[in-house]
Amino acid sequence: MISSNLRTPLYAVMAWLTLSTLWNVVGVVLVANGQRAPGPTASLAAAALLVGIGALLAVGVLRSPTLFGALCGICGLFALAAVVQAVTGDPALWPAAFWRWAGAALNAFGAAAGCLGVISTWFRS
Repeated sequence: MISSNLRTPLYAVMAWLTLSTLWNVVGVVLVANGQRAPGPTASLAAAALLVGIGALLAVGVLRSPTLFGALCGICGLFALAAVVQAVTGDPALWPAAFWRWAGAALNAFGAAAGCLGVISTWFRS
């Protein structure tokens, strides 16, 4: 059974993982069709990594809260790196300013979700 204080961080991090996976897959499909991806990176390898982390999170939340917290921290760092890239990167890397800031918002949510997961793991009941 999932600890009640880990449920919200689990859902938040899983939402970020799902949306980030979709972002990468859509980007790969767009590039394959001769169009620009919504961001500077689009990778099936990144999408597979995100799916794998999601599977480990699902196992970790049930069996090892420490693993869950560590994975949330890793997700938070990945997301934070993407936010930094969006803020400091060359705007020409995105097809439009909308996509740049949409990616930054998505990843800011992911960074916050990862932090929430780490904090909730520290203070779990």
